[in-house]
Amino acid sequence: MKGALVVRSMAMVLMASQLSSCAWIAAWKSRSDVKSSEPTPKPAPKPPKPAPPKLLPPGSGENQPEPKPDPEPKPEPTPAPLPPKQSVPVARAVPGRPGFVFSPFNNKLIDVEGIQSGRMVADPHYPADEKKYFRVP
Repeated sequence: MKGALVVRSMAMVLMASQLSSCAWIAAWKSRSDVKSSEPTPKPAPKPPKPAPPKLLPPGSGENQPEPKPDPEPKPEPTPAPLPPKQSVPVARAVPGRPGFVFSPFNNKLIDVEGIQSGRMVADPHYPADEKKYFRVP
């Protein structure tokens, strides 16, 4: 009898050392062989959902939702005007480096990989207000 009590108290100490200070009490109280003198709290009932508003048939004039104004359509951005086809110079291909060309304006190296031949491209070395265009060879 005394040995069983020692084993049980050792088990409680072991459980208390593994759990936080208050958690072992809750674990010990939740056992089925220990009767709790405190009543378990019941969850609070959920409040009922509000009923949807009743609408009258169309034409009665009451309880009809006000029509919402349509949002103003946003104007599509217009692309910058491109120079005429005759005045657009053609860039020179870089020998031994496919996908790269020399700019016809400042002779700097430009990557045009993936752009079709004959397409107009803006030289990236110029600011937006001074854009200069050339054709990919």
